[in-house]
Amino acid sequence: LFSTFVCLEFLGNISADFKTVLPLLLLEFGFNIAICTRSDEKSLDVKPHLNRNTHIVGTELVNKVLQESFKNEVIEKIFIVAYNNKCHGTEGLKDENLYKRHHIREVCRHYNVKPNQILLFDDEQANVDDCRKLGVVMSKVDPAVGFRISDFPQL
Repeated sequence: LFSTFVCLEFLGNISADFKTVLPLLLLEFGFNIAICTRSDEKSLDVKPHLNRNTHIVGTELVNKVLQESFKNEVIEKIFIVAYNNKCHGTEGLKDENLYKRHHIREVCRHYNVKPNQILLFDDEQANVDDCRKLGVVMSKVDPAVGFRISDFPQL
């Protein structure tokens, strides 16, 4: 493998393979895991159809989903980057914040790694293409089924 650093894209549901692999990567192999999502707390301020009383987003949403599938010893080791550039006005429109660039920068800072030490699974082709230009090792995930080990024979 490229490094002991993996950045996994949150897909809105957790596949059986993801439930199997994540604890192994974290606890058995010592990988660092980050979940990079465009679900952003700031969306509650800028999207009128979202309401704090009826919606959970961002880090809170990721943690809620993780709590349904994993023990705390797994969850506490995961770094979450919840950022949607469209919710951050002119700052979000800057080149360095497009696609998953903000997420990658935060993961690099948090784990003190370079982009080429990150393996990112993502379900959006534009993110895959853009992050490859940054040196990130990318794998496309089918959003209809989520992460499946069989889709990545190279792993």
